Amino acid sequence: MNNTLSRTQKRRKATIAIGALFLLSAFLVTQSSWQPSAAMHESIEFTGLALIIVAVLGRTWSTLYIGGKKNGDLVHNGPYSMCRNPLYVFSVIGATGMGMVSGTITGGLVTGLACFLVFDRVIRKEESFLTAHFGAPYRHYLDTVPRWLPNPALWHDVEETVVRPKLVLTTFRDACIFLLAYPFFEFVEKAQLVHIAPILAHVP
Repeated sequence: MNNTLSRTQKRRKATIAIGALFLLSAFLVTQSSWQPSAAMHESIEFTGLALIIVAVLGRTWSTLYIGGKKNGDLVHNGPYSMCRNPLYVFSVIGATGMGMVSGTITGGLVTGLACFLVFDRVIRKEESFLTAHFGAPYRHYLDTVPRWLPNPALWHDVEETVVRPKLVLTTFRDACIFLLAYPFFEFVEKAQLVHIAPILAHVP
């Protein structure tokens, strides 16, 4: 089962990399409908940065509970008591934030939706693997805890859990990649202002 999950995760990473390159290419030739100095543009950027910070902290928090146990133990405490896939939920939030840092709402919707579609397909495959591995307890988990939308009413926790600091720090480091969107889009804006990068369309 681990080999199958590993292959699924590798395909997921390859799909994300290809999709990211495509979206970055699109962002290079489009510009926000609002000028960089406009209040609306800055508000969208600020919201995007806030979402990215939520994603970084959320993924790190989730890893405190599941780090190193994803394929060995059934984790259903903390964030996993409200939602079966908090790591993916926070990744979608981060992807949405990355798109919004471009100063466009459309950018956030496109990147967030693309990330959601990729992860939703991966999740459905993982669920079949985990059902075969954990059996009835996991089927009960599927029936009671939502796949995507967290339900705070389901929250429950344990007094202590085993934490693997290396994995937590790795997750934090990897999640910080979301923050690279800000300098990237600042560079694109300046390149477009001096007419180095072409502008083929304006998007809201």
